[in-house]
Amino acid sequence: AGGGEATATAVAVAEAGDAAEEEGDEEAAAAAAVDPEVAFEDEALGAFLAAAGPASAAILGAPALLAAFEEDPPRLTGDALEGCEPEIRIQVLSLFAAWVAVAGEPPRALFLEEIDLSQAAVVELAGTLESCGAALEEWDMTRCPTNDATMRMLFKALGTQTLRRLNLGYNALGLMGASALVGVASSWTDSLEHLSLEMNGLGDVGCQEVVGALERGLLPRLRVLELGWNELTAACAPALGALLRQRGTAG
Repeated sequence: AGGGEATATAVAVAEAGDAAEEEGDEEAAAAAAVDPEVAFEDEALGAFLAAAGPASAAILGAPALLAAFEEDPPRLTGDALEGCEPEIRIQVLSLFAAWVAVAGEPPRALFLEEIDLSQAAVVELAGTLESCGAALEEWDMTRCPTNDATMRMLFKALGTQTLRRLNLGYNALGLMGASALVGVASSWTDSLEHLSLEMNGLGDVGCQEVVGALERGLLPRLRVLELGWNELTAACAPALGALLRQRGTAG
């Protein structure tokens, strides 16, 4: 992704902020017109898309894409991106992350579902989170497969956010993904309360990697850990039992 895309995103964020300040009506700002043929009731979103560059045409021309931005909280799915060229997909992902960073009131949450994440897309997402000064509290990403190297890049980018909730269900992380997650999880020491790793093919070894790190004190604020459908056997029971006893006593 080039510098022009990053500039367009930054301008869009600035325009959205100005529009929100001028509007001064929180309830009106929360309302959005689902039909792209109707004038925007949310002036901030209208200003954001007006300054967004070429990708805005794709968003305005696809009701499903526009609805993803208008939803509260915003939610982007692979179906909404259907038919977009690869470069436009990356730009839309970048703009979506930027919009989440400024839209509405905290806590801010980003939802992605059934989107194949390329390395270029993750690089752009990481740059957007940084340039927009994003302060996300929830990252919900289901069925968004990618390779190990790209997932590590994504985890590094998420390490800049003060997440309270992280859902990575159905992403086929495997043992390498579990290890990468453990490696960056200290970034959320003071914040993360809910971690969902369902259906990731962790197996006993991956489960023990995660649970062992938690037992050693990683993520002390964590209260919910979801590990269902990970091909676990009774071999994990001692580690899980020890963690439950430890956290139960601490709680």
